Amino acid sequence: MKIRIITVFLILIIPYVFTPSSYADVLFELGIHTGEGEISLVDNSNAVVASTKAGRLYSFSIGGTIEHTDNLETQLSFGIKSDGQFSTDSETSWVRYPFNAIVFYRKQNFRIGLGATAHLFSKYETSGPAVNASNTYEDAIGAIVEFDYRINEQFHLGLRYTDINYVRENDSKRFDGSSIGIMLILLV
Repeated sequence: MKIRIITVFLILIIPYVFTPSSYADVLFELGIHTGEGEISLVDNSNAVVASTKAGRLYSFSIGGTIEHTDNLETQLSFGIKSDGQFSTDSETSWVRYPFNAIVFYRKQNFRIGLGATAHLFSKYETSGPAVNASNTYEDAIGAIVEFDYRINEQFHLGLRYTDINYVRENDSKRFDGSSIGIMLILLV
């Protein structure tokens, strides 16, 4: 499955990467996300031991943007999206690694983009004296819609919607991981 996802992304991205461009910037992205879909963690007996919102909490990505025309640019990024709950007797973490490719139409200080995301190596786990459990999820492909406002030459503030579903590997149960996030983008 991972090889298919990487192949699809390469086919979609290569035409944009090798298009003549007038500039390329490195970017750093920070995001805070929320989503309503619940994801559950089960132990070896399939008993639910924890649950959280599948689309939330923090993200950090590194990538780049390439301008193709005065109004068209591509943004590629790879990062981490995670949520965790920590107490004195247990730790629970929900971690995935998103690879994003977004094509933006830009007009003055605004830009709107459509793209795709692949969440790789997704894992939900808990550890503590009472229970230790870990679930892995199939690599997932989803869609992104993003609206950004350019504050200045280096900073963008954005609103991102991600539509994605996760499938647990041990029982093929599907979870809605869709989210809305506020993004802060630094271009260097």
